[in-house]
Amino acid sequence: MVEFANINFLYFLLLVPFLGFYWSRKRSGGGIVFSSVENIRKSMGVAKAKGKFILNVLKMLSLAVFIIGLAGPRSVIEETKIPIETIDVLIVLDISTSMTLPDLEENNTYVSRMDVAKKVLAEFVENRSADRMGLVIFSRYAFSVCPSTLDHTYLLERIKAVQPGMIEDGTAIGSAIGTAVNKLKNSDAKSKLIILITDGANNIFTIDPLDAANIAEKYGVKIYTIGVGSKGDKAIPVGRDMFGDVVYSKVAAELDEELLNKIAEKTGGVYFRATDANSLKNIFAKIDELERSEVKQKFYMQYKEFYPYCLIAGLALLFLYLIFVNTIFRKLP
Repeated sequence: MVEFANINFLYFLLLVPFLGFYWSRKRSGGGIVFSSVENIRKSMGVAKAKGKFILNVLKMLSLAVFIIGLAGPRSVIEETKIPIETIDVLIVLDISTSMTLPDLEENNTYVSRMDVAKKVLAEFVENRSADRMGLVIFSRYAFSVCPSTLDHTYLLERIKAVQPGMIEDGTAIGSAIGTAVNKLKNSDAKSKLIILITDGANNIFTIDPLDAANIAEKYGVKIYTIGVGSKGDKAIPVGRDMFGDVVYSKVAAELDEELLNKIAEKTGGVYFRATDANSLKNIFAKIDELERSEVKQKFYMQYKEFYPYCLIAGLALLFLYLIFVNTIFRKLP
């Protein structure tokens, strides 16, 4: 699609027909005296009329093309949108082996905590295209596997690749928060969030979780905590025996809800509990609603400019006019 950088110049095109009319009515200032011009009129009348018309058309076209060139015709070849006000979100995901337990119900079947978490996280990321988002994983240790980025395709690939057992087992909630805060503390984002997802209780005390929450509060980082897993001991199907009968196993709840609630309250966040796939989806929908701000964006365009072509075309028409006016349509002095 063609647009114009200085569209007001196009109004000068309205002058072209009037100039054409003026040129067509203008009489030549020179002449030769004849006793009779009848024979000349008969032999040259048609050619003269055609020549004058062609010369006027060339002048009008040349002028019109120059005016269009001044208007700056161009087309967009690339458009980049950059958010002015964005939110930095770091997802902090527990990948301890307990996350493999299939105790979250989805569509009348039991799915592992990790599979449900990854699925819901992917949907959450896809719905927040204007925000910088990243991923920290933890069990005994915490690692940043994706810094805050607008490249959500890369982030989704990292979420998909995460599997329990990638790190030595344990639940280092304090280290996980500390790692995430360290990534967010220098952010210039309007709002900085951590979404912590875990199914256990802190059992690695390298950094106390509440001390880490105090540091988060100091740097203006809000923490939403999500506890996943069924409540209490629950029998879940884990397979079939040699006779084809379903085998059940009891899963004990180890979630420290009191700690997760304190972490969230200290930083101005909220604690949520997800006992099935639908409740986890609803939690992320609620966070999405709470932390959704008006998106303002700057647009950066790259254009293909057409004014050089107009300049070339205008000069070509003008050159053709000069050739004709000095050769086949030349006037006698």
